Amino acid sequence: MPLNLSMLLRAMPAILAAIITALMSYGLHDWSRLRAEQAHRNELTALADSMVAQCEGAQKTTSEVSNEFQGRLDRLNRQLADARRMRSSACVPVRDSGTAAGRNAATGHQQPAGQNAGADRGALIELAGEAERYRLQLIGCQDFVRRVQRTGK
Repeated sequence: MPLNLSMLLRAMPAILAAIITALMSYGLHDWSRLRAEQAHRNELTALADSMVAQCEGAQKTTSEVSNEFQGRLDRLNRQLADARRMRSSACVPVRDSGTAAGRNAATGHQQPAGQNAGADRGALIELAGEAERYRLQLIGCQDFVRRVQRTGK
């Protein structure tokens, strides 16, 4: 079957219409795909910016609480150092209902009676300092939790 030139010329508008339709469909599809990709990139950028802002906020909160805690700890350490310098390491008498403590006439100080009737002041200061450090840690943790709850992060 030989191709007839007149048939080809009659079919040309339909062929051109099919080609143009295919090109337009491809163009619209590509344009739609590019729009969707750009919208996705915009969403990812917004999400990344939001996460960075949240991270910076959390770092700021953590730094503030840490700095406040460090300041309290520094004040406590200065107070403990002052207490260590001001007080002697003599024993502090502790009264027990089963023992009697006497007064030393030479020094005028209360003397512990019995084997475990006294406590070293230095040890008491250290124990008080350790207890205060734990209290400050707890306060710092509570401050951190309150700030995080307040900011809703």
